Amino acid sequence: MYASSSPLRAQSPKGIDGPGTQDSATLSRMYEHAFRVQNSMDAQALEQEERGTSGSAFRDFLRLKFKLTEEQFAPFEASVLRFDPLDQDTKTRTHTLSEVDRAAHPGTRALSPDARNRILGLLAGRDKAASDEVEAIHEALDPVIAKVLDDAVASLYGESRRSGLREGAMHPAGAEGALRQAQTVAQGPLPSVIFNPPACDTCLPDDDDDDDDGGGGGGGSGGPTPTVTLSISFTGNKSAGDNLSFEAAAPTIECSESLNLHSCPTYWGWNIEGKGVVSDGAPFWTVTQSVTSGANQGYYKNSSGTLVSFGGPIKTTDLMDSSVVQATAGQTTIYWIDGPGHTTTYPNPIDGQIYPIDSITQVQNLTTTFCSSSHPSDCNSINWYSKLVVDPGAKLDTAQSASGLGSASTTF
Repeated sequence: MYASSSPLRAQSPKGIDGPGTQDSATLSRMYEHAFRVQNSMDAQALEQEERGTSGSAFRDFLRLKFKLTEEQFAPFEASVLRFDPLDQDTKTRTHTLSEVDRAAHPGTRALSPDARNRILGLLAGRDKAASDEVEAIHEALDPVIAKVLDDAVASLYGESRRSGLREGAMHPAGAEGALRQAQTVAQGPLPSVIFNPPACDTCLPDDDDDDDDGGGGGGGSGGPTPTVTLSISFTGNKSAGDNLSFEAAAPTIECSESLNLHSCPTYWGWNIEGKGVVSDGAPFWTVTQSVTSGANQGYYKNSSGTLVSFGGPIKTTDLMDSSVVQATAGQTTIYWIDGPGHTTTYPNPIDGQIYPIDSITQVQNLTTTFCSSSHPSDCNSINWYSKLVVDPGAKLDTAQSASGLGSASTTF
């Protein structure tokens, strides 16, 4: 994955007419999303600390984005800690209820009225808890600061739902600066899936009932279950209908529009093009991509010319944006592009300096998943890998580097 990849698939947020114009129910759901963002950030921070590096870039990311002091941000953090156990329990219980209910009538995917009502009750309880947390936050803060936080939460939600992360949208220094800050400490890409709220805040588990609250037509939940067929090209040229651009998606690192291994001035990577042919319509699908397992190890040269080792595990998840996913209305083919690899430099988290890499071996095992927005439990995935080998002297090893379907060993 690109080090600066960012999420997409954003529908306009319901209840938002502009910054700060939201009703109380919608505001509480926006806070639910923000709580999950911070919880994911905290998890990433803990992972970095367990690996012996600082997690502050992750833990402080939202606070800096919201432009709040630690004292002003503290009530929000306290609500995150209280809300997360209930949120996780609600997800587990709703999933269990739907699975047990459908096992009782395998001939139809529709939930029984009893299961449906019980799940709606669980979701309502979660929403009430979130609303109570918003009230607690407001009570703990000066009204002016509370309004600043409300608008920041609405902005975060709106960015994700409308157009994903774009240049300058995430941080006082811009999205790229915020990502770079986290990368410097974390030695890897920021997991951008955490910024993207679910396609539906109050959806029941996949339900084909005609009276579903998701609406009908085109992407509605009625009718036949949609299907998708996935494929990936690793060499050659992009498809004629693919209007995506590698160089536009990652202008600071990419140098070619062809599919293959490339050695660019600041990046080594393998460009790929993926294709999903769907049975309904391209806009009715959400595309996510994860490095399910990965690792790298190598050496960089410090300021005195001494070789210093670096490396560690790689594991990220992305909801990819319109710069790397093409899902055109009226079409049934979805294209996505990626160029997994590594920059030619290493940002040292200890001294904050950037050093040239002398050699590196890196494997990323990726899974790209398409899920129907009208039938969220109907998903299809394709597994693929990218292996990068750069020999001493910063020489790209075209014989040992490889990409293809399946997976590659992360032991080396």
